[in-house]
Amino acid sequence: PGVAHVFKPGEIIIMTAHYFNATDQPIDSKIEFRLHRMDPAAVKTEAGTFFLLNTSLNIPPHTEATFTRACPITQDISLGLLWSHMHARGWSFKAWTDDPTAMQQLGGMEVYDQPGPDGWEDPVIRSYPADPPIVLHAGSKLTISCTYHNTTDKTFKFGQSAETAEMCLLHGMYYPRLDGATERCTNGTSTSTMPVALTGAEQ
Repeated sequence: PGVAHVFKPGEIIIMTAHYFNATDQPIDSKIEFRLHRMDPAAVKTEAGTFFLLNTSLNIPPHTEATFTRACPITQDISLGLLWSHMHARGWSFKAWTDDPTAMQQLGGMEVYDQPGPDGWEDPVIRSYPADPPIVLHAGSKLTISCTYHNTTDKTFKFGQSAETAEMCLLHGMYYPRLDGATERCTNGTSTSTMPVALTGAEQ
């Protein structure tokens, strides 16, 4: 109650959908997008949308590789919803916090877990309670980690195409709204593991 996204005159909402048709026949698709309005006078807190992105991806052929990005939290926020986005090489997606109070509420570090191998196609949407809220405090970090299994002869890097590129992205809704750099994790730090060759069974 009292929490809403605030759109000002002149702002633009961009909606993007990715499709990959692996058949030789046309396919039909449908997107349903709903906005529920509320009285501006009833808005007590402006919500924000996470777009935590790791663009430092380089996945060699026939390997497993993990890429991690630590995103600083610059003010206290309460979590609403979280969901991941990867392409077909995505094997698992995890997110965790180093906030000790949030860890106590969550029963551990884990904020989000999308196991593989098919989670990239239909990711889990995790919702968080409003009372009491799960609060990430200023000075903590929200870390995202993407693991890929590349069973092809190609190298995949970050990009829009589901066919020729990969993504590591955590969407989410939270409140109150952060600054743009924190929402997109442009002020974060990326690390990666050394790629490991896949075994015959994994390929």
